[in-house]
Amino acid sequence: MKKKYLLLALIIVFVLAVACLLAGCSFLFGNGNGGEGGGDNGGGGFNDDDPYDGKVWWLYCVDVDGNKLYSTYFKWHSDIYFVRKYVEEKLPVFYVIDTMTFADGTPMPLTNEQIFEYLNTHDPDDVQEGTAVYTVTVKSKASTRSVDFYVDGSLYQHYDVPYDQWETFNFPEVPEKENYIGRWTDESLTKFADTKILAYYRVLYTIRTPDDWSLLAEHNDANFRLANDINFLGGAIPITSEFSGTLDGQGHKVTNFINQNPAAPNVYGLFATNSGTIKDITFSSGVYTVATVAPPNLNTTNRVGLIAGFNKGTLSNVTLDDMAVKITCYDSTEKWGTNLSNISTNSYAGVLCGLNEGAIDYCAVTDSVNAHINSKMYVNRDVHYTATIKTFTSFGLIVGANKGTVSHATAEGALNSSAERSERHSAYGDHYDYVHYILRAGGVVGANLAAGVVSDSVSSAAVIADFVSAKTDVNNAIVVHHQFFGIVDIGGVVGVNLGQIERCVATDNALLHSFSEAETRMGGLVGTNDTGATLRASYTQARLSVGNRSATEKTYCGGIAGLNSGAITYCYAIADSLEVLAFEDTVAYFGGLFGHANDEGTVVNSFAKIDVEGLFSNNVCGSYNLATVTRCYVYLTEDAANFAPCSDVTKCDTEANLLAAVNKLGFDAMGFTVSAGAYPTLPNIGNVKN
Repeated sequence: MKKKYLLLALIIVFVLAVACLLAGCSFLFGNGNGGEGGGDNGGGGFNDDDPYDGKVWWLYCVDVDGNKLYSTYFKWHSDIYFVRKYVEEKLPVFYVIDTMTFADGTPMPLTNEQIFEYLNTHDPDDVQEGTAVYTVTVKSKASTRSVDFYVDGSLYQHYDVPYDQWETFNFPEVPEKENYIGRWTDESLTKFADTKILAYYRVLYTIRTPDDWSLLAEHNDANFRLANDINFLGGAIPITSEFSGTLDGQGHKVTNFINQNPAAPNVYGLFATNSGTIKDITFSSGVYTVATVAPPNLNTTNRVGLIAGFNKGTLSNVTLDDMAVKITCYDSTEKWGTNLSNISTNSYAGVLCGLNEGAIDYCAVTDSVNAHINSKMYVNRDVHYTATIKTFTSFGLIVGANKGTVSHATAEGALNSSAERSERHSAYGDHYDYVHYILRAGGVVGANLAAGVVSDSVSSAAVIADFVSAKTDVNNAIVVHHQFFGIVDIGGVVGVNLGQIERCVATDNALLHSFSEAETRMGGLVGTNDTGATLRASYTQARLSVGNRSATEKTYCGGIAGLNSGAITYCYAIADSLEVLAFEDTVAYFGGLFGHANDEGTVVNSFAKIDVEGLFSNNVCGSYNLATVTRCYVYLTEDAANFAPCSDVTKCDTEANLLAAVNKLGFDAMGFTVSAGAYPTLPNIGNVKN
């Protein structure tokens, strides 16, 4: 009988167990029913009748300073085994658990029973979403990793670096080795991993005599240094066409050289193309003469500079002193053919560098440098010709055209630039559609192109720009120009700006002069500030003199910019001499801020003090269409008292009132030094290192 009851009891227990399993009951098997928690998805399966289905609780992991390292959530009744496993696997490397607390601040170890006790006594609806129910605080291990530095196969230095010092760990200096230059092979350490780093040495060539200079061309990717000043005694410096190494002048001078027409098609310079580093060197008492080779076709680019025709690397602390420079760029030559079109030529010529796509910093051209840079466009045709011809010439004392960065440059001396157009035609009857000739000249940069940045630079140079059109017909040729025009952009710092200019100055020693046979745009800082360009935190005290030999071309002259289509902010002009020379019928616009501003142009927080002389008296903004001119001030001397300010410009009756208004514009926030009773100035500009 007892066996019957025992068997019946076992059957009942078995049936109840099966039923419980099928129904998802938990009273026999605990609260959780498996499934991994954590991550963004949570984890753990639920009973179908679990009242907490869909509820979650949050776990935060923070460091001892309270900075959250990570957070995650779990379903309310997840198996705590998986919670513990997740915390241990997720723990950041080199961290250990310091404390573990519930939301009420009670320190608790991470066990199933205590977590469930807490969860079962709290309603999940009371838990705010994203609020920590359980917080794990971790601290750094006292752990180190080794870094070994080897030189020539031998251990040089060994370090055991604690984890908390790893981010600020500094490399030791590579040991000096005579006639070699060294570096560590890997300066990007794998984060907190044992590391072996080797010193790598390359030959460092030392230049002591003029004969040694030829090593630069023979080993154009090596490292060089000047051991002393080098005097070429009237001889020529050997030309290096491609240079990708390092030349460290160590403060020495290269003197008494004469280089004439160094041969390199379309790229001319002592280092025709530089993609390396040339630094800490002065070139003095030299003569540099270049006449570019007439190109075989009209689509060509000339890049000419005494140091580099084309710079893709770095020119740093390079000075040109007591130099006579003469550069002539031939933009076109004889061409035979019929129905040619879309012809474009470019000439980039600078005393230091022709075209810059790299970095130029702390370089200078001194006041004893005299440069003559000319561009000649010769058109000599013998057959019917239909084309658009565009010739762009960009000249500057530091750089002809800039696509890289020019910073902390000083430009002095004189730049005499000109462009000449000449046409010769045969009896067959040449025919032209459009001919455009554009000359850009600047004290620092001729043309600052779209990607270019010019900053912290100063010019005290005399810049002269002229354009001459000498058209000659031969044998009664039939020549038709649907459109011809020339443009001259001349600026105290930059001729034309399509990029960014900031913290630049043209001093009261700077002089700009043009008397061209073309449309002329002259500005104390820039000739033309083009669409999309920015000019900010800069000022000029340059003397301006502009005229036009053409009775049909316009003249735009402004204290800051001749023509503005871009953005000008926090700039000013103090022009004690703005002289306009023009024929009686010439259309001339000039003013303290700008000569002309297109609709998209803006001038904000800027001012001018102007003394204008000449035949014409336009208003202080020249002409401006619908340009935005805001918070600007102008003080006009008696000679210009009849000028009427344009809209949004306040005319000050006295210089004291102008200074009072200026002090409210906030120039100090732009890095200017502002003193009572004085105009704002810019510290730490030019090539002088402080």
